[in-house]
Amino acid sequence: MKKHIMIGALPPPLGGTTVLFQQLVDELMIFNRFDVFVINTSNKSSGIYFKLVTLIKTIYLVMKNIRSSSSVSFHGSINGALLFFPILRLLCILFNRPVIFRSFGGDFDVKHKNMPQFKQWIFNKFVLSADVLLFETKVSVEYFSSFTQSEIEWYANSRPFDNSSLPEKNKSNDIKVVFIGHVKPSKGVVDLVKAANSNDNNIEVHVYGPLQDGLTEMDLNGVNTRYCGVLKPENITSTLSNYNWLALPTYYDGEGYPGVILEAFSMGLPVLTTKWRCIPEIVDETCGLLVEPCSSAAILDALKLISSDDIDYSLLHNGAINQADNFSSKKWTKIYANIVIKLSDNA
Repeated sequence: MKKHIMIGALPPPLGGTTVLFQQLVDELMIFNRFDVFVINTSNKSSGIYFKLVTLIKTIYLVMKNIRSSSSVSFHGSINGALLFFPILRLLCILFNRPVIFRSFGGDFDVKHKNMPQFKQWIFNKFVLSADVLLFETKVSVEYFSSFTQSEIEWYANSRPFDNSSLPEKNKSNDIKVVFIGHVKPSKGVVDLVKAANSNDNNIEVHVYGPLQDGLTEMDLNGVNTRYCGVLKPENITSTLSNYNWLALPTYYDGEGYPGVILEAFSMGLPVLTTKWRCIPEIVDETCGLLVEPCSSAAILDALKLISSDDIDYSLLHNGAINQADNFSSKKWTKIYANIVIKLSDNA
């Protein structure tokens, strides 16, 4: 059986990228279509010493295993790519092995535009010359297509969903809306709270997440709103099941495909969010409501619509479940496995 080297950060620490990488590794091992050899780049510290130690260890393990492998992949952020990928690309050329670059983060296009010219040259020369490039958003795919002749594909954020036993959700008289995420103005939470407390309909908004950028509980508690603290990751889906809608009226510069939106879909929750960056790639009229960013007035109009008889909740509930299927990790793991097998067969 052919062997595929996978380089990326595993938990701990527990975070979006480490969980996604662990998820892919675990599911590939269950698929059992090729052997997987994992090189863990996770660090206990962000100091330069630890980064250099990790880089040296990674180079050593790649050189030790590359002869017996048919392909290599790197899974990481733009900073991780700048650190690891130039040497990895040269090693793959030296040993004639195809290499995959998979990006973590939906703002690769923004970060690339804002890079110093020298870093941009390194990224273009080494990272964008990988045999296959996998970007999380369609915006990034379109942006980087003009910089490279390599194969470039959309490879979305995903979650291990199982909707087989999900109960039917119907619109109720008392509508409960939940916000889960970093509680800061750029996530739209201040606009949401202002809109909800201006609304005289039966809508209750609960806010979960770490307080940031100077916000306090007093800023979030009102007639129709309440701050409920920080959720553990394993409690997010069970908490979502207690609500009718997820609200995430974000205008955060680094927004990609927020995991909480995908998790809301998995529980059949429609999403009230914004026409911001890549959000419309995953939320449309079949599974939610899109409003203009930075507008409490637009959010208020949406909340009034949610509480009216002009919206078919059961249609949006089913649309959310259907959208969740598009971001099932099993679907995307199968796509990844097929890319690896195709590369290995052509090597």
